[in-house]
Amino acid sequence: MKTTTYTYTTIDLPGGGFAQSINSKGDVVGFYQVGPVEHGFLYSGGNVTTIDSPGSLDTVALGINDKGLIIGQYEDTSGKHGFLDSGGIYTTIDPPGSHGAQPEAINAKGDVIGFYLDGNGVDHGFLYDHGNYTTIDFPGALDTYPLGITTRERYGGST
Repeated sequence: MKTTTYTYTTIDLPGGGFAQSINSKGDVVGFYQVGPVEHGFLYSGGNVTTIDSPGSLDTVALGINDKGLIIGQYEDTSGKHGFLDSGGIYTTIDPPGSHGAQPEAINAKGDVIGFYLDGNGVDHGFLYDHGNYTTIDFPGALDTYPLGITTRERYGGST
């Protein structure tokens, strides 16, 4: 019988925290809470970097790909929004008609999958593909929650 050995790393965060995603390089993202405020974090190379979307009240980091692109959700005075962090450059991810977007996963190409709440209280899935949104609704379902994405085929070629 083969025995598998695991290595564990403790990430010390103020007030504790929650790891949400890890990429193949071992970079970890998640969030921690200080008082009533949530902050996202990136753990990379033994260092913790706080991730706070500009102008946000709360930020949670939810996913990271191997290129270091980070997705998450932040809240400001107008509500909840998704975000994409590309090396400190933040892009808001708000599908048209959304009242709170939550990105769930990002693939190697930077495509983001998640869900959003509409004005009628219905959750729809979405694909964010470099500035373009596609709504994803499972036929016959009231709500749709896509949670993962792989690199996909495009235009007859592999990307």
